Amino acid sequence: MFRTYAGPIAIILTFLAIVLLTSDEAQACEFGNCDLEPINFTFSPEFPIQGEGLEISFEVVNNGAEPANNVKIVVWNSTSECDVDDQCMPIYESTEAVIDQTKSALVEFTCNPDGPDGCGGVGDRVLTIAVDYEDEISETNEDNNRIVYEFTIYSEALANLKSLEGEFTLVITPENPAEGDNVDIIAIFENAGRADCSDFYIEFRQILNGTTSIIETVQMRVIVGQGETAQFNITWFPDDIGDYTIEVFLDSEGQIEELSEDDNIFDTQVTIRAHTPELTLDEPWNLTVDPNDTWLDLPYQNHAVSLVIQVLNEDYVVEANNVRIGFYDIPEGGTESLIGYSFIDNIANATRRGQNIIPGVAQSSITWDKNSGTDIIGNHTLVVRIDPLDEIEEWEEDDNNFTFEVEILEAKPDMTVYEIAVEGQAVRGIPSNIIITTFNTGAMAVSNCIVELRVDGEIIDSWQLSLEEGEFYNITGEYTWDEQQPSVSGHMDAGKVIDELDENNNVKSLLINVATPDYDLT
Repeated sequence: MFRTYAGPIAIILTFLAIVLLTSDEAQACEFGNCDLEPINFTFSPEFPIQGEGLEISFEVVNNGAEPANNVKIVVWNSTSECDVDDQCMPIYESTEAVIDQTKSALVEFTCNPDGPDGCGGVGDRVLTIAVDYEDEISETNEDNNRIVYEFTIYSEALANLKSLEGEFTLVITPENPAEGDNVDIIAIFENAGRADCSDFYIEFRQILNGTTSIIETVQMRVIVGQGETAQFNITWFPDDIGDYTIEVFLDSEGQIEELSEDDNIFDTQVTIRAHTPELTLDEPWNLTVDPNDTWLDLPYQNHAVSLVIQVLNEDYVVEANNVRIGFYDIPEGGTESLIGYSFIDNIANATRRGQNIIPGVAQSSITWDKNSGTDIIGNHTLVVRIDPLDEIEEWEEDDNNFTFEVEILEAKPDMTVYEIAVEGQAVRGIPSNIIITTFNTGAMAVSNCIVELRVDGEIIDSWQLSLEEGEFYNITGEYTWDEQQPSVSGHMDAGKVIDELDENNNVKSLLINVATPDYDLT
């Protein structure tokens, strides 16, 4: 009977084993929709020294849609990448019960230098971080389950020269240099190592069209401490136009033993252009607005003014010829209109004195009158464009346009007593001519303006006067002296009937010393 049932029992036991095995695999990731990945790896210190512990951390996440159970994690330390069959010594092992979309596994540990599972010794090492290293979990991606990190344990603290992180590790001045310019190259670097260093060489190179040549080799004599930043600058005189690569080789003669020799060279690109005129406006000189009527100080409605600018050529090699200047007017609330063009026959090239550039200078002017905008009272924006039609090739075109604010004032007359004078010596009892010089210093003609001659405030005589703008006129009155020191004054528009630019210049007076007459009693 035993033999009769032995066969069926064996079959049943085998079936149960298969079912249990299938059940465990399904429990690890039931539908195979898991994706385990180690991320956010950190390692400190970056350049470890013999005897130091290594701070290691990383995170294991599940990118899949269902949870993964009983996730095995291992970290091996060896001289090459490890796998499960390589008999590598693990320095960390764990099993995470569940890793899903809401729960990751954070691994943080210190690998001390002592012991068979430690991180001692010196030389090159490889850390292998493996998740599900026995392939017990079915995943959608089996190629992202590990991190391999190569590092070196050093026998002593060493320096490490490298370029400074960021975009300003090599600074070229000027930004757009031309052939033959004095170009300042500043190399900014750091000692990212764990020991100070000094007395090393820095090689500056230029590469043009595949040809490399040395610009200059300099010696850095100062001490660059661990964690410190340093810089060195040279002057470069490029003698050809083209696209250059500027390379800097730190410790070019290999005098400093470093933690890493692979980061000692860094570079930047610079274009050396041909010389062209470089036109711009002399901004401190500004825009000068000069009324064409010499008696006026400010621009008034319907009056012509000269707009004067000073144009610079900042290139020290090439002069500029036949330079067109465009002047434009935008009245407040209005649209832009052309005032006109002026032309400069020649602007000399700049002069170079050492590092200083003294630009070539030329003035340009145009008349702005009532036909081109001064007929509109109020605020105006004047636009000056150098080479507005791009007839002159320049490297820098962005500094050719400028705007200025100008106010056109309402035109009014301005009656002024310019001068008052007495002819000859004033003598008691004898009449004298008193001359009042009138002047319309305003921007409009005036008519029927009352002019008064007063002595000690009493009106002696008056006249009605009409004056064109900018016109002088002398009025002569007569007075017989009867006081010892009277005040003689001329008044214009004393009743303030006329709307003027300035009401405070309508009076002028002076004290007259009156002499006693001499009598002949013979």
